[in-house]
Amino acid sequence: MAFILLSMALVLWLSEFVGGLPLATLIVAVVDAVAATVIYFVSLHSSMKRISARLDTIYEVSATVEMAYRQVVLFVKKIMGGT
Repeated sequence: MAFILLSMALVLWLSEFVGGLPLATLIVAVVDAVAATVIYFVSLHSSMKRISARLDTIYEVSATVEMAYRQVVLFVKKIMGGT
């Protein structure tokens, strides 16, 4: 919420210097997009890669557990005389 209020105040302040609200909005939007990109690549990108690697590991383990479960079910069905 504070970021939105700060952006609005910056747009209104900047519109007095550039002479129009649309141009000030565009300038602030570009600055915000650049800041978000820098923050992502500097601090969040490595964390997202680690989380992705952990999720891949969890997926592989769950696939192995599912395969083992199916094998046990087939084995039990054979013992019980089912198809």
